Order: sequence, then structure tokens, then C-alpha cells
Amino acid sequence: MAKYQPAGGTMTIVEERPEYARLPQPDNKPYLTEKADVAVLAPKSVGVTSKKTGRTYNLNMRQITMSNLIRLDEYSHEYKWFYKAEVSFDLTRNPPVPFLSSSLRADGANRRHTINPFPKGLSKGYLRRPDLIIVKDKGTRWPGRAAADHDGVAHGDNLARVVEIKFPGDEFGRGQEDAYKRIAGGDDRFTVLDVLDKKKKKEASESVKAPVFSPQPQAKSKSQSQRVPAPIYSPVPVSTPGYIQDWGLQLQRELNEMWANAKKGMTGLAQDTQAWLASEAAWLLESGRWVRDQASHAWTWVNEQGQVLARWTEEQLKAAWAKIERYCDIAWDEIRQIEWGQILLNVGKVVVGIALVVSMAVVMVLALPAELVAGFLACVGILGGATVASAA
Repeated sequence: MAKYQPAGGTMTIVEERPEYARLPQPDNKPYLTEKADVAVLAPKSVGVTSKKTGRTYNLNMRQITMSNLIRLDEYSHEYKWFYKAEVSFDLTRNPPVPFLSSSLRADGANRRHTINPFPKGLSKGYLRRPDLIIVKDKGTRWPGRAAADHDGVAHGDNLARVVEIKFPGDEFGRGQEDAYKRIAGGDDRFTVLDVLDKKKKKEASESVKAPVFSPQPQAKSKSQSQRVPAPIYSPVPVSTPGYIQDWGLQLQRELNEMWANAKKGMTGLAQDTQAWLASEAAWLLESGRWVRDQASHAWTWVNEQGQVLARWTEEQLKAAWAKIERYCDIAWDEIRQIEWGQILLNVGKVVVGIALVVSMAVVMVLALPAELVAGFLACVGILGGATVASAA
């Protein structure tokens, strides 16, 4: 397995709960500690509102950031990776089996698991998504125990551990535990990790604090004073390192979605990310709206001054989504299920980490090639609710 930085200089402590199984390999904890060290800087809860439905949700940004960092590693290694975030399992099967990608069925039995939180064939109430699966062989994409998949193809046992990751304040229900032990195949393959903030733990343990006689200037925290590099392991070196976007590290009460009232949705994105998006999708930096011309069946983004900044025909949108579907398993007729989304991380203009809220308030984390981001945002923005213009 890869060698990671020692955990001694980190801001967090990742502890295994003693009543559960320990992690299977010595390298597991350093790898996860690096991810947790970044994720713990994110706000625990932020509010997001879907312009399409008007519904408001609270998102646990620490869990989302942790999953997105792991998902980006999966993507970078073509999903041949020891760690797999939020795999959907079918609990109607015995043993429970992972749902594999529906859009990559032509790739055969060693295709990756699905990213769609509502995979085809699910039974309501019988789907579970553990925080993390650690597999035995990273070259085998199958993340489950020995069983036949939904196509009847047999797979060997590749599941080393089911891992539940808890940040301070996160709850862990009994029903959740029972389901995850079923997926794991027993207590000996189920691990619970607690992520603890070293600074807060130290403060809590101090019984006496020195008095402060006069106001002192407060030092800026890591999240306020500098951009936080994301620990992403790419097999191909990138010229620009990845950074968590500024909005993910600010203690904001509410985050705007990216494609509705686009200019407002850009607030908090790093300047270099905004500059990149300006060249790829200039409409994101302008206040305006999508308008459909009924005569030409084309969509245009018109800013407040009446200027057209982008134009997509329905054929172009469908062609773009056909490529995107390979990365998210969301079909063209399912795009309307996406209610909210924002960029979480941009790695060297190569791959973009996106956080989404889909129907029924389920969170989805996505790794998407940078060249497909403009089409992705246009598709979701247009199908998510736009203004229809009268034919000229």
C-alpha cells in the first residue's frame, strides 16, 4: 500500500473505538487522518436552499468533505483503490451486495460501484451507504463480500472492512450499526472511527485557564489565514495542487447553489477557480437567467443587461450529459432530481469535486473531469428551472 505522511503533525486524532474491530492495515489510519485533518476544518452544519423546490437542508460539511476527498482518489485511480466512499448496498440480498454502475455495464463485471444514491433496482428502506469500504485488492473494483451481483455474475470476497467515521457531535443509531455489520459479515470486519480535534480536546482537558487581563489580538486559524491543500493522491503529477474551496472552510450559515442566480452562487470560491470558470462558463460570473427560444429549441443565458453569454441546443445538452452519465450514473430523465450543488474542490483544472443534494435530501459527492463541468452546470441549471421565452 502507499506510504502516507505520519499523523503526528496533524490537527486531528483518529481513534478506533475499542469495542469494534481495528483497521486492517497500518497504513489505513495515516491515510484517513490526512483526510480528516482537512475535513474537520469545514463547518459541521450549513444550510442550503433549493431554488427549484424552496426546501432548506442542513448539510454536515465535514462528512461531505471527507467523502469527496476519498472519491477524488478513487477517480484518479480509475476506482482501483483501497478506499471507497459511500458505496450503496442492497440489503434485500444475503449477503448484502453493492450496486454496480448502470451506465458502465458494457465494461463488464469489474466495473466500479454506482455513484447514484438511488441506483436502479433498489427497494425502498433496504439501501445503506456506509461512510467507507476498505477492500483487500485495489485492482478488483468489487467492494463486497463473496456473492453474485445484480446481473448474476459471481465475485470473490474483496471486503476488508466496513468503516463508520464519526466527527464530534455525530450520532450512531442501532439500526445503522446492525445494517453495517450485515454488510461486513460480522463484528470482526466492522470499525468505528472517532475524529477528534486535538486543540479542542486539549482545551477540554485543562482544568485551570490563565486569566486574560486585556484584549489580545486573536491569531487566525488555519482555515482563515491560508488555503488548505487537499491530500489527493494522483498517479499522474498535476502542476497545480488541489485546494478546498474557501466557502467550505468559512463558518457560513447558508451556501448558495451554483446554477441558480449564478453570480451569487460563486461567492466563496477561490479566485483561481473563478478565473478558470470565467474561461469555461462565463455566465456563472453574471447575474441573469436561462431562456428557451421555442422556435429554435435552444437555451441562452441572458445577463441583466440583455447580453447573451452562453447558448446550448437540446442536442448539445444531451450529448454533454451522455458523457457525464459515465461519471455519475444519473440518466438524462433524472437530472431534475438534483436540487442543489456546489464545487467543493478543484485539482489542477483536471478533476472537480462537487457536492450535490438530490431528491429526498440525499447528499451525493461527485468527481467530474474538468472539461465536463461547464456542460454539467448548464444541464442542471436549465433543467432545474428556467424561464421559457416566447418564439420570435
